[in-house]
Amino acid sequence: RFWKVWETEYLLALRERSQRQHRAPKSVSANEPRLGQVVLINDESKPRVLWKLIITKLIEGRDGKIRSAELQRDSQRKIDHPLNLLFPLEISASDASSPEPEEPGNLECHED
Repeated sequence: RFWKVWETEYLLALRERSQRQHRAPKSVSANEPRLGQVVLINDESKPRVLWKLIITKLIEGRDGKIRSAELQRDSQRKIDHPLNLLFPLEISASDASSPEPEEPGNLECHED
């Protein structure tokens, strides 16, 4: 049940959010993709749970703007894909890293 809900609701919402961000001419991304970023790819021939890929290279067009990316699956096979069919995850690895814990400072212990 979880995978069915995730596949039908979450991934569709993620795709729609990503497509709204790529409304620039010729698929120029508003949020520049980064090397090592994990993205989902729209591949109708495979189940959506298998769409996860990692960006290994950014490919520029003649105008110097990033137009596509080289992606790698779990295997060593690499493919080139346009940005408008890449759906970045909502949170990146750099966003997920937790800040350093703060020093406890002066703590007082009270015994009852």
